[in-house]
Amino acid sequence: MRVLGCFGGILCNARVTLLWQATDDPWRLAEADPADLLAHVVGTGGPPTDWTVVRRQLTVPLDARLPRAVAIDVDLSDVSAGYVLFLAHVESDADDRPRRPPSVRRPRTLTELVRSWPQLAGRQVRIVARGGGSMSWG
Repeated sequence: MRVLGCFGGILCNARVTLLWQATDDPWRLAEADPADLLAHVVGTGGPPTDWTVVRRQLTVPLDARLPRAVAIDVDLSDVSAGYVLFLAHVESDADDRPRRPPSVRRPRTLTELVRSWPQLAGRQVRIVARGGGSMSWG
Protein backbone atom coordinates (compact mmCIF):
# COMPACT_ATOMS: atom_id res chain seq x y z
CA MET A 1 0.00 0.00 0.00
CA ARG A 2 1.44 3.37 -0.97
CA VAL A 3 0.46 6.09 1.50
CA LEU A 4 0.46 9.76 0.58
CA GLY A 5 -0.46 12.78 2.66
CA CYS A 6 -0.39 11.10 6.08
CA PHE A 7 2.79 12.59 7.47
CA GLY A 8 3.12 14.40 10.76
CA GLY A 9 0.64 12.31 12.73
CA ILE A 10 -2.42 13.10 10.61
CA LEU A 11 -5.14 10.50 11.14
CA CYS A 12 -5.96 8.86 7.83
CA ASN A 13 -9.08 6.85 7.23
CA ALA A 14 -7.41 3.44 6.91
CA ARG A 15 -9.21 0.12 7.28
CA VAL A 16 -8.55 -3.59 7.22
CA THR A 17 -10.97 -6.28 6.08
CA LEU A 18 -10.16 -9.82 7.23
CA LEU A 19 -11.97 -12.73 5.61
CA TRP A 20 -11.53 -16.37 6.53
CA GLN A 21 -13.01 -19.76 5.75
CA ALA A 22 -12.28 -23.21 7.16
CA THR A 23 -11.86 -25.98 4.60
CA ASP A 24 -10.55 -29.50 4.19
CA ASP A 25 -9.39 -28.69 0.66
CA PRO A 26 -7.55 -25.35 0.59
CA TRP A 27 -6.37 -25.92 -2.98
CA ARG A 28 -9.95 -26.21 -4.26
CA LEU A 29 -10.88 -23.07 -2.32
CA ALA A 30 -7.85 -21.21 -3.72
CA GLU A 31 -9.06 -22.06 -7.22
CA ALA A 32 -12.66 -20.91 -6.53
CA ASP A 33 -14.30 -18.00 -8.36
CA PRO A 34 -13.58 -14.81 -6.37
CA ALA A 35 -16.38 -12.66 -7.86
CA ASP A 36 -18.56 -12.46 -4.70
CA LEU A 37 -15.57 -11.89 -2.43
CA LEU A 38 -14.16 -9.17 -4.69
CA ALA A 39 -17.56 -7.45 -4.91
CA HIS A 40 -17.84 -7.39 -1.12
CA VAL A 41 -14.34 -6.03 -0.54
CA VAL A 42 -14.78 -3.19 -3.04
CA GLY A 43 -18.21 -2.35 -1.62
CA THR A 44 -20.49 -3.46 -4.45
CA GLY A 45 -21.83 -6.69 -2.93
CA GLY A 46 -22.86 -8.37 0.29
CA PRO A 47 -20.74 -10.72 2.39
CA PRO A 48 -19.58 -13.78 0.42
CA THR A 49 -21.24 -17.09 1.33
CA ASP A 50 -19.31 -19.29 3.82
CA TRP A 51 -16.75 -16.59 4.63
CA THR A 52 -16.39 -14.87 8.01
CA VAL A 53 -15.80 -11.15 7.50
CA VAL A 54 -14.47 -8.59 10.01
CA ARG A 55 -13.69 -4.92 9.25
CA ARG A 56 -11.63 -2.65 11.48
CA GLN A 57 -10.69 1.01 11.25
CA LEU A 58 -7.16 2.11 12.11
CA THR A 59 -7.56 4.28 15.22
CA VAL A 60 -4.03 5.69 15.52
CA PRO A 61 -2.20 8.20 13.31
CA LEU A 62 -0.91 6.58 10.15
CA ASP A 63 2.60 7.52 9.08
CA ALA A 64 4.54 6.14 6.12
CA ARG A 65 7.68 5.82 8.29
CA LEU A 66 5.99 3.86 11.08
CA PRO A 67 4.04 0.66 10.35
CA ARG A 68 0.80 0.18 12.26
CA ALA A 69 -1.09 -2.96 13.22
CA VAL A 70 -4.78 -3.71 13.60
CA ALA A 71 -5.59 -6.54 16.02
CA ILE A 72 -8.44 -8.82 15.02
CA ASP A 73 -9.25 -11.73 17.33
CA VAL A 74 -10.04 -14.95 15.49
CA ASP A 75 -11.55 -17.87 17.44
CA LEU A 76 -10.66 -21.14 15.71
CA SER A 77 -11.62 -23.36 18.67
CA ASP A 78 -14.63 -24.87 16.87
CA VAL A 79 -12.86 -25.41 13.54
CA SER A 80 -12.93 -29.08 12.61
CA ALA A 81 -11.54 -28.65 9.09
CA GLY A 82 -7.86 -29.15 8.45
CA TYR A 83 -7.11 -25.68 7.07
CA VAL A 84 -8.22 -22.07 7.29
CA LEU A 85 -7.71 -19.67 4.41
CA PHE A 86 -7.22 -16.04 5.48
CA LEU A 87 -7.45 -13.00 3.22
CA ALA A 88 -6.62 -9.48 4.41
CA HIS A 89 -7.46 -6.35 2.43
CA VAL A 90 -5.94 -3.01 3.49
CA GLU A 91 -6.98 0.38 2.15
CA SER A 92 -6.67 4.04 3.04
CA ASP A 93 -8.23 7.24 1.79
CA ALA A 94 -4.66 8.47 1.36
CA ASP A 95 -3.90 5.79 -1.25
CA ASP A 96 -3.23 7.00 -4.76
CA ARG A 97 -6.40 5.22 -5.86
CA PRO A 98 -8.57 4.04 -2.96
CA ARG A 99 -10.49 0.88 -3.81
CA ARG A 100 -8.13 0.28 -6.72
CA PRO A 101 -9.15 -2.88 -8.60
CA PRO A 102 -6.82 -5.84 -9.16
CA SER A 103 -4.40 -5.59 -12.09
CA VAL A 104 -6.19 -8.54 -13.76
CA ARG A 105 -9.48 -7.33 -15.24
CA ARG A 106 -11.48 -10.36 -14.10
CA PRO A 107 -9.54 -12.71 -11.80
CA ARG A 108 -10.74 -16.29 -12.32
CA THR A 109 -9.49 -17.72 -9.02
CA LEU A 110 -8.75 -16.56 -5.47
CA THR A 111 -5.08 -17.26 -6.15
CA GLU A 112 -5.13 -14.99 -9.19
CA LEU A 113 -6.96 -12.31 -7.19
CA VAL A 114 -4.33 -12.33 -4.41
CA ARG A 115 -1.45 -12.28 -6.89
CA SER A 116 -2.92 -9.39 -8.89
CA TRP A 117 -3.96 -7.06 -6.08
CA PRO A 118 -1.28 -5.40 -3.93
CA GLN A 119 -3.89 -4.42 -1.31
CA LEU A 120 -4.84 -8.07 -0.67
CA ALA A 121 -2.80 -10.73 1.11
CA GLY A 122 -3.61 -14.41 1.51
CA ARG A 123 -2.44 -17.02 3.99
CA GLN A 124 -3.27 -20.70 4.32
CA VAL A 125 -3.04 -22.06 7.89
CA ARG A 126 -3.06 -25.76 8.73
CA ILE A 127 -4.97 -26.70 11.88
CA VAL A 128 -3.53 -29.65 13.82
CA ALA A 129 -5.20 -31.46 16.75
CA ARG A 130 -2.78 -32.02 19.61
CA GLY A 131 -2.81 -35.07 21.90
CA GLY A 132 -5.28 -33.52 24.36
CA GLY A 133 -7.69 -32.59 21.59
CA SER A 134 -6.72 -28.91 21.53
CA MET A 135 -6.02 -27.30 18.19
CA SER A 136 -2.86 -25.48 17.19
CA TRP A 137 -1.61 -23.65 14.13
CA GLY A 138 0.67 -25.73 11.97
